[in-house]
Amino acid sequence: MHTALDIPVHHDDGPLLLFPFEWSVRFASPVNYYQSDHYGDIVEPIDLAITLVGLTVLAVAWARRRVRARRAT
Repeated sequence: MHTALDIPVHHDDGPLLLFPFEWSVRFASPVNYYQSDHYGDIVEPIDLAITLVGLTVLAVAWARRRVRARRAT
């Protein structure tokens, strides 16, 4: 899943598409999340926002599970 999400946001350093059978085929995306000449100024904040939302969801789920466990005991 990580590789599938990485393919569209790596211009020249993306994942190997046919790993482990072919070690040189890479998709050259027009977008790169950290290179400003490949729209990195736009994509990097979006990537950061997605990461922060994911961390928030995980933290809330962890906290809820912990509260439920305390109530059960």
